[in-house]
Amino acid sequence: MAFAASAIAPMTGRFRRKVLRDLVGSVSLGLVFGYTWWYGFHLPKMQHWKAYDQKVREEILAEQGSLGALGGMGQQAAVDEKRGYVAPGQTVE
Repeated sequence: MAFAASAIAPMTGRFRRKVLRDLVGSVSLGLVFGYTWWYGFHLPKMQHWKAYDQKVREEILAEQGSLGALGGMGQQAAVDEKRGYVAPGQTVE
């Protein structure tokens, strides 16, 4: 009975509580940062790219008609030439 009146409290369940707290905290922080990245960075960036792709599609349709939108031969070269880009292996005169 000498241990029952001890001034130091027994350490029952302390490790389990710390592990559970660490797991809950890390999963919560992971979800918060994941949602922040997805909705704060990824989706706005994809909307930007989709708008750019739509603009390029409209340029191709205006230049080459409906057949150009199907990815005909020389399509990229025509777009590059209009914009002033030189692809590898091409010469601009």
